[in-house]
Amino acid sequence: MTGIIGAGFGLYGYFPAVVKTEGKAVLLEEAKSIFETRTELQKYKENILWSNNIDSLLPLVDNLIVSVPPKIQEEYFNKIISAENILKVILEKPLASTPETSQIFLSKLSDSKKSFRIGYTFLYTNWFGNFEKEIIENTNIEIIWTFKAHHYKHNAKNWKRYNSEGGGVIRFFGIHLFPLLINFGFNEVVSSETSGANSNDLEKWTSVFKNQNGFECKLTVDSNSEKEVFLVKAENRQNKIIDFISPFETANDAIQNEDNRVVILERLLKSLNDENQNSSMNSLYKNSNDLWLKTEMINKFTEL
Repeated sequence: MTGIIGAGFGLYGYFPAVVKTEGKAVLLEEAKSIFETRTELQKYKENILWSNNIDSLLPLVDNLIVSVPPKIQEEYFNKIISAENILKVILEKPLASTPETSQIFLSKLSDSKKSFRIGYTFLYTNWFGNFEKEIIENTNIEIIWTFKAHHYKHNAKNWKRYNSEGGGVIRFFGIHLFPLLINFGFNEVVSSETSGANSNDLEKWTSVFKNQNGFECKLTVDSNSEKEVFLVKAENRQNKIIDFISPFETANDAIQNEDNRVVILERLLKSLNDENQNSSMNSLYKNSNDLWLKTEMINKFTEL
């Protein structure tokens, strides 16, 4: 059975995905009041086993999903990694609030022999599966992702906004793109610049990455833009490879007001059952984290 720690995306995202793939899930009592406000989830109320706290939840499950802010994930990590009955784990990205701590956690996860996945959901979208890798590797490409994040729309002072908390344009949003860059061979960072109100409130990131053939990927992520765009274009192609409003635009199997990422999370969950993927995924996570670390080491900040 699968347990879920987290009352946000863990509840409205991962929980329906677990129900659809396994039937039942163990949730924490602290999520009950939020669950009762989510009308789209009420049809699943008989699929829940409630547990008082984390210590009582862990012995009940062999699979665990942790969907909490990075600083809280850091607090829970050692308890989770030492629970011998937990065989499979999904942790949210970023794995920790800094690339250095994430690097330590990745090493411990690998040593634990647990099967694990990190919530890099772009890897499970339809468009990612349709990429022609050979074309991407042999041309200059550009990725543009612009939107207005919830915390800028509503001037919210939450963790997703602040770099020190594992939020901000690189650590919360841009983090999605490091596995894509690695997968397409762009494993060398050439330049990286961020801008925002201050060095802890980063809203825009521009960077350049290079592959072994000398081709470059130019990257722009703007989390405080009036335009909603997710665009991938290649120098040697007249038509854009991807031209969406959102990277999750085609995740359209959602029903009855469910989050449209639920179908993507189902694929993520199912991937844990394929042990043949573990080695390649662990390598992808390590290389992605290394690229994140190198990017932050050379990053330059400009105050807006």
